[in-house]
Amino acid sequence: NNYFRYFYLGSRRIDLYYTYDRSDLIMSITNSWSGIVGMDFGNDGLHIAMKPVVHAYEKLREVLADIPVINFFVYSAVYIWGLVILAAYLIRKRRTDLLVMIAPVLFTVLTYVVGPTNGDYARYIYVLIVALPLVFTCCLTEVKKGEGNESTQSV
Repeated sequence: NNYFRYFYLGSRRIDLYYTYDRSDLIMSITNSWSGIVGMDFGNDGLHIAMKPVVHAYEKLREVLADIPVINFFVYSAVYIWGLVILAAYLIRKRRTDLLVMIAPVLFTVLTYVVGPTNGDYARYIYVLIVALPLVFTCCLTEVKKGEGNESTQSV
């Protein structure tokens, strides 16, 4: 059971499973097994020509993921706790209209917890990784607008 990895910041990094080298290995295994049916994955000219660029990108990604502040974002727990903190903040500010707006993202997280997903894999939490910056921006902007309107109404 790897559910705790959604909530524990010291768990395995989510970027370790999807490296280019692993993908290349899987494609070569697929090529060797599929010789019978004549399929060939990833051995065309573009794949070969782009290999140095992709390896350079992989190195850059690995270097950036080891920088102390940036490596904070390679753990799935950061995104889960970010959403929980945002929801708590909205409840404290009594912004139920914004809670309704983030409800789909909250339900997505609930499916992570009750479903058979694994906190190690980025593919399960990718929706939250992409949506959370947008959700944070929208919610915090709306809260600030609401505070600005309240201050002008009380004058």
